[in-house]
Amino acid sequence: MLGKMIEHHQQKKQSMEQRPMRKLHPSTIGMCQRRIVFDMMMVPQAIVDPQLLRIFNNGHSMHDRYERMFDEMGILVQAEMKIETEDISGHTDALINIKSFSNPTGEHYLVELKSAMSMSFKRMKETNVPKAEHAAQLMFYMHLSQVHKGILFVECKDDQDVWEHHMEYNYNKGMALEQKAKESIQMAKERVLPPIPKGYTPSYYKCSTCQFNLYCHAGSMKNNGEVRYPNPFTPNSEAYEDVNHIISCMQAGERIPDLMQSSTNGELIREVAEKNKNFSKVDDKCS
Repeated sequence: MLGKMIEHHQQKKQSMEQRPMRKLHPSTIGMCQRRIVFDMMMVPQAIVDPQLLRIFNNGHSMHDRYERMFDEMGILVQAEMKIETEDISGHTDALINIKSFSNPTGEHYLVELKSAMSMSFKRMKETNVPKAEHAAQLMFYMHLSQVHKGILFVECKDDQDVWEHHMEYNYNKGMALEQKAKESIQMAKERVLPPIPKGYTPSYYKCSTCQFNLYCHAGSMKNNGEVRYPNPFTPNSEAYEDVNHIISCMQAGERIPDLMQSSTNGELIREVAEKNKNFSKVDDKCS
């Protein structure tokens, strides 16, 4: 009973979130470029699974915990520094200032707070190499903010062990990420997709956890004959037909049709939920 009440509360809270969605989010810059473009284009996607929402909430609580600690330590300059341009929207986890004997006024560091399962955490700690997408995210934030020192601070979800990785800004890497962002933004505006990256097969773990896998791998079957990534909406509902419409346009090599009016995450969820109740079909013509 309590679990169902919590799930309902989480879904309701998710539907009220006002995160801008038609902009590029720096947190996605290290991900597959198709995922970045899909995220900006606003296509129908299933409501996040309640268990995944709880995982996200644990991550948020970890951020809050450490930001409070940085404040108590007297090193917090700003929590969640806002990054906002015409086409980019995001925020860093924390900006801190660390003093030393050689620099009594201190140096500013951007801190990205991450949590990881034990196997992933162990691999990062033993190799002293962070996840590529985490490193790209921090590098892009340093590029956008002009704060040229950063720390990836990772906590193990299983036992709260911690590991940190210090990064210096690299101009060439920053410019490469800026170029990737510009290309992604332009493709989203033109409503076209980059090719599927090499190795991103239907069974690849990054594809299996991506909310847009039903588009990229439409028609993929499991060994038992089941559809790997089925359309998640009620058959014949408007949301269901919207998904099929987009897939048919992709397969025909046409631009991705803009079928959603929403501009934030919460609005998208509410619009898709309403479309899922409306059993009217959309025009079959790609546009």
